Amino acid sequence: MKAKAWLSLLLASGLIFSCITKKDKDAPFRYDPVADHIELTHEFRGVWLATVAGIDWPSATDNAATQQRKLVEMIRAIRATGCNAVFFQVVSNMDALYPSDILPWSKVLTGKQGTDPGYDPLELAIRTCREEGLQIHAWLNPLRCGSAKTEFSPEHIVLSRPGLVRSYKNSYYLNPALPEARAFLGSIATEIMTRYDLDGVHIDDYFYPDGFKEDNADWDDSDDFAAYGNGMDLEEWRCANINACVKTLYDVTHATRPEAVFGVSPQGRLVNTLRLYADPRCWVAEKTIDYLVPQIYWQHGHAIADFKTVLDSWEEIVGDVPMLTGMPAYRRGQTGFESMGEYTREIIDCRKASWVDGVVWFSTKSILTDEFSSFLSSGAYTYGSLVPFLGESVGPVPQRPVVTVDGKTLQWEEVPDAEGYAVYELVRVPGSPTDWSAELVWKGKGHKFYASSATNYAVLAYAGKEKSDLSDIVFVPSGEK
Repeated sequence: MKAKAWLSLLLASGLIFSCITKKDKDAPFRYDPVADHIELTHEFRGVWLATVAGIDWPSATDNAATQQRKLVEMIRAIRATGCNAVFFQVVSNMDALYPSDILPWSKVLTGKQGTDPGYDPLELAIRTCREEGLQIHAWLNPLRCGSAKTEFSPEHIVLSRPGLVRSYKNSYYLNPALPEARAFLGSIATEIMTRYDLDGVHIDDYFYPDGFKEDNADWDDSDDFAAYGNGMDLEEWRCANINACVKTLYDVTHATRPEAVFGVSPQGRLVNTLRLYADPRCWVAEKTIDYLVPQIYWQHGHAIADFKTVLDSWEEIVGDVPMLTGMPAYRRGQTGFESMGEYTREIIDCRKASWVDGVVWFSTKSILTDEFSSFLSSGAYTYGSLVPFLGESVGPVPQRPVVTVDGKTLQWEEVPDAEGYAVYELVRVPGSPTDWSAELVWKGKGHKFYASSATNYAVLAYAGKEKSDLSDIVFVPSGEK
């Protein structure tokens, strides 16, 4: 089983004290570097920002300036909730929210597919996320091409390369059986990852159409099977086609940006995702994913898909691959989610599960309501968190900072290879005389932090996906300036 994002750290190096008398009964506990133990959490706190049909953003009736302002405001609001990563939907129907040489502009920007909106939404989203200290991953729908009612631009694959596309129940899909179609999908990821500073590529569960096995007559791939079946049976071959799509995107992601990650968000129950010929067990075994985000969109006590039961079922499936839990913020007020208490229970379950490294919320508008935003920022995410790295270790690891205390100000020198620093406040775990949790209270590029509480602190340096060890623990007294 993979190492959990909760890191057990026994720090045996020097402790920096400021004088405080034993007579002060209200003095906070001091950390003992020999006997005490710290649990440091790095939790993934993501959100899907859906652009298909303008679910979260944009509105095609807004002008370009208004769209840009609303996108910036939305990303800043995401950061204010305590989330630390955004999955930005840039390709939903083989159209783009960036200037592409492969795909036409998305209809959601102007109301007409192929029309230039006059700015680059992906570049703006990346720039704003970087300013706000958020990760950003490019979210693609892997096979969906649009409905038969769509007014396609001449550059769209349905018209420009119809041989790579199949129609099914009044919708179009990229045909995963064709090597040329899989190469087309890979070219999209290559274009995005070579042009933009992204943390990764992410795809959701648009594989073979749902209900496919019960209605094969609408998808006759017998000719493709005859050409490419290679001795497999039909079911095995279709699954192999999806595996090949996943491998293509994984390979492209790492070839273009070695420090980036590639992940998939399958349906929440294994039986459901297998109906789409998408088998996460194969991706884990073949090592063609960096993480999984099953969409567990049910409540505790659901008759068929009890949340805890489904969550536990993924432990054996994911193996050593990091898992995030897809969470249904959009279900607030629906059956099973009448109160925020259900979300509290689900977060607790995820934090207790050793194979889970965080959650991803669907979708942005749902977490930006006053109620949900307050629930996150003042409850679930009261303290901040750096993002745990979901892929292979790459790049230099910064040295551990050396911290001193001047009155109530923590100070440290520049550490080689560090892009920023995180200050943690140590909090005693209730009921334990030796256990502490490290709560993130600040992160940034500076080298000073003014401590508002008289307690123990430590500093961590980070660079890209790598993080140093915590500094020696420093105790900040009260009453000094």
